[in-house]
Amino acid sequence: MNDIIQLFNLKDDDIEEFNCSTNHENKSKTIHLTLKRKDTKCPYCGLINIYIDRYNHRLIKHPILQGLNCYIDYWCRRFRCCSCKSTYNELNPFVDSKNKCTKFTKLLVLQKLKNPRLTFSDVAKECNLSTTHVINIFDSLGRIKRLSLPEVLCIDEIHDPCSGIGKFDCVFMDFASGNIIDVLPDRTKNYLHHYFQNFKKDDLSRVKHISIDMWLPYKQIAQIYFRNASISIDSFHVMEHISSALKSVKNKVKNSLIEKSNEKYLLTKFDYLLSKNYDDIKYFEPKLNRKLKLYLNAHSTLDLLLKIDPSLELAYNLKELYHRFNRDCNQTDAETHLRDIINTFFQSGIDEFAKLAKMLETWFDEIVNSFKFYNGRRISNGPIESLNRRLRIITSNSYGMNNFTRERNRFMYCFNVDKYLVFENFSIKRHMKKRGEYNK
Repeated sequence: MNDIIQLFNLKDDDIEEFNCSTNHENKSKTIHLTLKRKDTKCPYCGLINIYIDRYNHRLIKHPILQGLNCYIDYWCRRFRCCSCKSTYNELNPFVDSKNKCTKFTKLLVLQKLKNPRLTFSDVAKECNLSTTHVINIFDSLGRIKRLSLPEVLCIDEIHDPCSGIGKFDCVFMDFASGNIIDVLPDRTKNYLHHYFQNFKKDDLSRVKHISIDMWLPYKQIAQIYFRNASISIDSFHVMEHISSALKSVKNKVKNSLIEKSNEKYLLTKFDYLLSKNYDDIKYFEPKLNRKLKLYLNAHSTLDLLLKIDPSLELAYNLKELYHRFNRDCNQTDAETHLRDIINTFFQSGIDEFAKLAKMLETWFDEIVNSFKFYNGRRISNGPIESLNRRLRIITSNSYGMNNFTRERNRFMYCFNVDKYLVFENFSIKRHMKKRGEYNK
């Protein structure tokens, strides 16, 4: 009993009546409670000339207690001021006025919602509440204010067809802290232009470097609003294009081979070795391949793959050339080495890599800038790519949210440090389906 009293932030002196009852059929525990009268000043006129007008019966929900759904059966005094005739409820430490769940329940709900893997429905079941009630508790926080722009700004998108204006949400992240700066419901140039034109010049000038992928509107907007900042392309996205070119060459070679040949067998079963960087392939003892009747390991298998066609071997070597450049080069030598790579790609005679050369030429300055360092770390979109994978947990587990503001709040609430969260007064409207016509 004492433990239960302390759980509700009460003392023995605060209680007039207290008892518990358990209903095993409904798996519920009800705590019947009446507080001792404490005369307080009228909140309207400040006088203590009051009397009890009536008792209001309130059934308040509490989180599951001892494996049972918990309720507080509370008789609340309604005071009336003799002077100004105003009425008000007595104060209590466990529930706010007009609320149907305890303060502790609200805190527990918000604590559980920090876990991105838990949906609103999951939290509702754990806290003995309806899903709508949990959503309302979260929405009551308001809208989370965007953070100040950092020195190094990462921009990327997350596919989200169930929310926002477009199919992609635009995510801004602080490279240094990993905090989400803001999330927008669209990534188009017009929308970004409308968003940034409301910023002050001092806020925009704070950004010294911007890391983006190869979405052209990001570059165009950065050139307009962040003129003092250098723009870089994340190296991962460049490697994706190069891997795609190698895959295209591989498919051409594969389609030209005879069915059920050893060469086609190799390209079908072991083509994953082509996508691996040579230095990342681990050595192991050769094993007998029954199809080829040869003892092979990963390295010897790769050698057989590259011998199938000269164009495939050349494409693989070109991929490795860029990989070594991206791994070993520094900002001082990047411009010279990148120019050599572009020329090599042009002269390779492979159409896919000639197109890559044009792409590298288009994004030349941005690729060179990607070799810059900030606080001992090479600037990239790696942190925001990792963040986006975690953001997808929320969208996939929730089967999409039909309210972008709520989704944005959940993103920032789950993945930002609490001290950076500032809530603004903002009414989050629920999108309800329109009723059909009533037929008599």
